[in-house]
Amino acid sequence: LEFRRVLFRSRIKRRMLDDMLSICHMSYADLEFPDNTFDGVYTLETLVHAADAETVLREFYRVLKPGGHLALFEYSREPEENMSARASEAFRKVNEVAAMPSFQRFEHGVLERLLEKSGFMSVTVEDISASILPMVRCFSLIGKVPYKLARAFGRPDKAINAMSAVEFWRYRQYFRYNIYTARK
Repeated sequence: LEFRRVLFRSRIKRRMLDDMLSICHMSYADLEFPDNTFDGVYTLETLVHAADAETVLREFYRVLKPGGHLALFEYSREPEENMSARASEAFRKVNEVAAMPSFQRFEHGVLERLLEKSGFMSVTVEDISASILPMVRCFSLIGKVPYKLARAFGRPDKAINAMSAVEFWRYRQYFRYNIYTARK
């Protein structure tokens, strides 16, 4: 982690962006910024990893200025009762191994309700799954052999990215990739 910070800082300095950017390391469930600090908050596929999505969303709300914008790129999924048993088990395993406890909870419509409960207004959701499916398919083709080998050795958890790619492609009808936007 420290190596990455040093690397990022050197890239920022090399591009002469030191006055414009800074790197902070903290939990997004406990942000060390004052209230009403930012005009916008943006995440890409990170809220699914939160142990407590409600706490994170409250923090995002707290640090946004009034009228500030939130944009989240996140997955949602079908309720388990609408999935085949194999699909349900595959999602549960990926969520467990990839440390994605909130994705296990993010059935379609849940994140919208959590945003509103956290105080956000003008919540919108755009399903862009069709745009990412070619990439998911490509990743599944790349991950097929490593995942098969890992399973043969009884260690599929050691190939989590390959597992995710293959299983998400296999059960693509059960998830959506969404852009959530909201305003404080």
